[in-house]
Formats: sequence, C-alpha cells, structure tokens
Amino acid sequence: MVLDLRERFLELKANEERYLKSARGLLAGVDEAGRGPLAGPVVAAAVILSPDFVADGVDDSKKLTASKREELYGAINSGAVSVSWASVSERVVDGMGILKATHVAMREAIGALSARPALVMVDGRKIPSLNIPQVAFPKADGNFLSVASASIVAKYVRDMLMADAHEKFPEYGFDVHKGYGTKDHIRALLRHGPCSLHRFSFRPVKEILFMREAGLVRG
Repeated sequence: MVLDLRERFLELKANEERYLKSARGLLAGVDEAGRGPLAGPVVAAAVILSPDFVADGVDDSKKLTASKREELYGAINSGAVSVSWASVSERVVDGMGILKATHVAMREAIGALSARPALVMVDGRKIPSLNIPQVAFPKADGNFLSVASASIVAKYVRDMLMADAHEKFPEYGFDVHKGYGTKDHIRALLRHGPCSLHRFSFRPVKEILFMREAGLVRG
C-alpha cells in the first residue's frame, strides 16, 4: 500500500520518537550527498527539527524530484531549530578517501549547529571521534524524519554547488549529472580529460587520465 504524504511524514516521525525520548534533549539527523560522483565535493548536513515541525513529503532525498527537494529545503530551514552543512573538496577526498572525507564533513556539519544535540542519528556508519552520543543505521534517510531532512539539505546544497561548477566548466554537463559517472559524463571526460573538480583517485577518472596520457584517446 502506498502511503500518502502525511502518512509517510507521520511514519518517519514515529520511527524517531523513541530515540528522541531516550536522548532527553535535542536530536540531530545527519546525512551526506556525493559519495559516488566522479567530481565535486562531498556534502554533509545536520538538522535538528522543532517538535511542531510539519512538512508533508519529507523522505529520502533520492526519492524526491528536484523541485520537491527545493520546496522541502525551504520548509526545513524555516521550521528547524538548527540546520547546517559542510563540504569537503575533491582534493581532500583524493587525499584521505571518500569515507574519511564524509566523516570529516559530518563532524563539521554537526559542529556548525547553533544548538548542541544530545544525540546524533547518522545514515550509514557511526562517525569516528565524535564526542556526542550517536546511533547509526543503514538507510536511516528512508526511516527517520531528521535524517531524511538532512538528506534533503545535503542533496539540495550539493546540487547547487554542481550547478555553480557548470558555470566554470560547462563542457562536462555538471548541471545535469551532478558529477556522477553517466555515459555523457564519461564521453566528456574522454574528450576533454579531467578538470580540477574531478576526483583523480576514482578509478574511471584515473583510467581515462592514463589513456589520454598514453595517447589511447584524443580530445
């Protein structure tokens, strides 16, 4: 059975209630956007929702259209106790790996909140070296309201950053694929080679760079 938007909102909120009660304080949901792309930063967001927050349609950002994410991004920022985000560049991703870079972004986003949470709820794995109690769940962005809200903020912000990247490097189509390894993106990489926003440690970028340097493909 397909839940309507209000029922889905109430389901996500109810899933979170027992953790909110046990926290005996503010709960922050944390999620990231941009672990998989071949270019651009990884972005993490942290969201503390107010008890009376209502926004029908909140869900895992991957299930939403771009226009719905934009609408909900505004609603979350208007109705939250605190919203923050942090980005970690592609060069840092190359230097320390995507998982560590993601955790850096998450810690920075949590640290930028205007209120200190009593509990952090994370999508995926626990965040190392976080001095706040935390719980982590796979697919938390599709099961808990605060994490779903954080997923929307992170995805919206990263998409905006990639739209800005398109203005600087229009030949790659960052405004459309957001840096993910689509066929069009791979074709652009083969033709133009990687730019400064690409993640040189990611295999497809490394392979194309090697092929171009070896003269196996030409722009």
